[in-house]
Amino acid sequence: MKNLYRIGIFVVVCVITGVLIIFLFDRFVLDVKDIGGRLPQVYENQAELEANQNRQAYAEQTDTSDVENAYGAVRENDALNDAAQDRADHDAEKQNDVTGFLDFGEDGTEEGQAVHTETTDAVATKTTVYEIEEYHRHTHETNVVIERIPAQYIGMSRRELESALALYMEAPSLKDMERGLKEIRLVSFSPEKITVRKSYELEPEYDYYYLTEEQGYVVVYYRNMGTLFCETGIEMNELPTNLQREIRRIKTIETEEELYGFLESYSS
Repeated sequence: MKNLYRIGIFVVVCVITGVLIIFLFDRFVLDVKDIGGRLPQVYENQAELEANQNRQAYAEQTDTSDVENAYGAVRENDALNDAAQDRADHDAEKQNDVTGFLDFGEDGTEEGQAVHTETTDAVATKTTVYEIEEYHRHTHETNVVIERIPAQYIGMSRRELESALALYMEAPSLKDMERGLKEIRLVSFSPEKITVRKSYELEPEYDYYYLTEEQGYVVVYYRNMGTLFCETGIEMNELPTNLQREIRRIKTIETEEELYGFLESYSS
């Protein structure tokens, strides 16, 4: 029994000793390699020395290139991100430019919606629908008329058309002048359709007449002084002096009742 106990102790001691020897041997090998790496190396000839120096220089250059490539990749990524942000800002700006807005009239009521659909190369063409909204301020009525686009507007951009309409307002056509054109503006613009709004405001019509003298007699004309209403047969010499003076200066009578009252008063 004692022999077995001794044998067991001996085996344990041997195992522990073997483990220590292996551990110390590994440490010794590592220390030797470390010392060898720090000791100056001896080369047999100049060619071997130069070859080793070239290998070291190549290794250092490779490390430097890797660092530079990594830094360049980071800078390129930043540049791409900046470019993407610039495009996003530009797109947002462009979206704001084409967003529609409401336009309100003088009385605060909504007159229409102006939709900006102009792009850099958006121009009117001969196939563009030309729509005119005729707004009458007294009656608050709006009539929509579709016409062929005027030839001078073909090829114009939104800004050019707005300038052309401003010039037209300075010297409108005789028809628009007679109808009392007060304002013209561009409501919407696109190559497919253009909408222009014309606002009219006519003075109230009065059935007034003019009295004047022709060949010694009183005659009556309509308000345009170009159409004869009637020849009265009243001699100027039979009228009071003050009234003769008014008629020779062209006397105005505003209503039909007043006119017939005058004729009854001075007819023989």
